[in-house]
Amino acid sequence: MSEPYMPPAPTPAHEMIQSRVGQWKVRCSYYMDPSQPPMEVEARETVEALGPYWTVSLFECEMPGPFSFQGRATLGFDPFKERMVGQWVDSTSPVPCAYEGTLDPDAMTIDMAGRGFMPAMGGERDYRMTMAITGPDSHVFSMYVTMPEGMEVKLFTYEYERA
Repeated sequence: MSEPYMPPAPTPAHEMIQSRVGQWKVRCSYYMDPSQPPMEVEARETVEALGPYWTVSLFECEMPGPFSFQGRATLGFDPFKERMVGQWVDSTSPVPCAYEGTLDPDAMTIDMAGRGFMPAMGGERDYRMTMAITGPDSHVFSMYVTMPEGMEVKLFTYEYERA
């Protein structure tokens, strides 16, 4: 190897990911019981760049009562798979969630899915996440899970505004 390594140029998907770097205020709606209105709480997220290809975030949420949690997410674009890729870990679960999916640059949406163990649900589940970028300083993130009988249910929606 006589020439120094030159990383590949970031793609437009990488540039879109980097546009989310910063501090965010998050309005969370958790759908605990379909017969009840969602539980609403506030959270914050700090998204940092890890070079030109990745972001790493810290999500912090105070739930009612003595319960709070922190989570970390990675998000990137694998140009060889041509897929969005990432992982989530948080303080309430010993099991990571890995996901991958697609970016629609015209609609400014990311759709990702995975399968993982969800301790609160007592087993493995398929899950799906969507992110709609609604402006340079806002986006909406939702997560869905498929129940054992095959029905998909919404777990939560997060509405982000740049802090």
